[in-house]
Amino acid sequence: MSEEVQKMGLFSLFQQTAQTLDQAEAKAKSEKGFEKIDRFRTPEEGEYVVRVLPLAPTGVDSEGNPIMPMDRNGFEFQLYSTFLDIDQPADKKGKVKTLHIPVIKTTQKGVDKSVDLLEKYLEIAKDIYADDDEVIELLTGQNSRHRIRFSNQRVMYVLDMTDGTPKGPMFWQVSTSSYKDIDNERRSVWTKESEKAAKKGLPKPECPLCGLTQAWPLTITRTGTKFNDTKYAFKIDRGEEQLPLTEEQLQKLFDLPRIPDEIYHYTRYQMEATIEYLKQYDEKHDLEVCKDQEFLDAIEQLKGELSTDDNSHFSLSGDNTSGKDNSRKITLESLNEAYDYIVDKGLGKDSDEYEELREDIRQFIEDNELDVVVKHSKKIEDLLEEIEEALDSKSKTPTKPATAAKEEPAEKNDDDDDDKDEHEEEKPRTRKRPSRQDEDDEENNKSSKKEDNNDDDKDDDNAAEEQPRPRRRRRSEE
Repeated sequence: MSEEVQKMGLFSLFQQTAQTLDQAEAKAKSEKGFEKIDRFRTPEEGEYVVRVLPLAPTGVDSEGNPIMPMDRNGFEFQLYSTFLDIDQPADKKGKVKTLHIPVIKTTQKGVDKSVDLLEKYLEIAKDIYADDDEVIELLTGQNSRHRIRFSNQRVMYVLDMTDGTPKGPMFWQVSTSSYKDIDNERRSVWTKESEKAAKKGLPKPECPLCGLTQAWPLTITRTGTKFNDTKYAFKIDRGEEQLPLTEEQLQKLFDLPRIPDEIYHYTRYQMEATIEYLKQYDEKHDLEVCKDQEFLDAIEQLKGELSTDDNSHFSLSGDNTSGKDNSRKITLESLNEAYDYIVDKGLGKDSDEYEELREDIRQFIEDNELDVVVKHSKKIEDLLEEIEEALDSKSKTPTKPATAAKEEPAEKNDDDDDDKDEHEEEKPRTRKRPSRQDEDDEENNKSSKKEDNNDDDKDDDNAAEEQPRPRRRRRSEE
């Protein structure tokens, strides 16, 4: 025992590592996991009303005062995200189903990783196939169904006031174009109210959209039944009464996770899903980007930046585990992700994805013996809410009897997805372009190789390459 330890005494030494009640509460809260927060959606034509909420302080000091300055003022945070369409192994009938996994851009502010795998894949592919117009169109073309990009969205907390009774707080994600329309309306109304107050000698008014006491409801009008003709209009209705926030509503907002803690969360599960998606992308489109050493290095780089406590793993079964069972598992999380995908892409009730989700919901209800009936009148969002309630009830009453779910036709759900992405200029590198298989050879080999069920982006050009394209030269660096 050292002289220093003898002087302090063992009891004093151990007291320094003793945990306080506040520390125990904070630890339990951090290990509880991410709280599920309802999402506000506008899946159909009609009018919706919300009360936009301000950003809550990031925390309080030992005396209960807000920690200032806040990282951001206002009501929203920016998010770059996308869905990965990953094919699962074919079932016994040869049918291939697709998982829709949401992921975020890992290099954006708030996530702060040094590399993003989708961006890196795109950068390498554009360099390797720089002289192949078809590949470049596939990767980045505005009309390409398989282009690699992130949607630019804004995320905020709102109260759903559509039926007159506030519900929430809820998460609301809007496209950049919708956000700009909302912000233009906000600043227009704010300017008019400020001029009116100045004439009367009154103090400057609060934000008319998210102010604590002087905000009005925001009316959202959706028109159009299909994604390509869907339009949104936003109006701060000063003809209605203002909606001051109550102490109870502010307390609920303060107790919820902060928006960055929810949206800037990236896991090993999402990384492994991204790798699987890009490997399938290579295979479907006859590319060889995932084999490139620079891409392999990027994977290792990102792995090293993930939390060592993150034990989540992606599985083609759709389960968030590391198991080797490839049989398809339906989870509540996968149902919610599929529904978010349908709304995000503006898919209607006649889409394959919508019909598959209705079937998965029916199957999930039967597999878990839930007392939920699928009816024509029930929307998917209503069914998912009933499933959650039934699961909560079942956890309290394990002997709850099963009720077979009836399969019903799907209903329509649309949302806008008119976001724009940003592409940075890539740095040229010396890399040999892998030869792509000749289309005629591929046509002749169809009998010996199984055709990909989801590959609807094959090239129409039947001309064969006579020789590999020349190696690109690195530009001299200054």
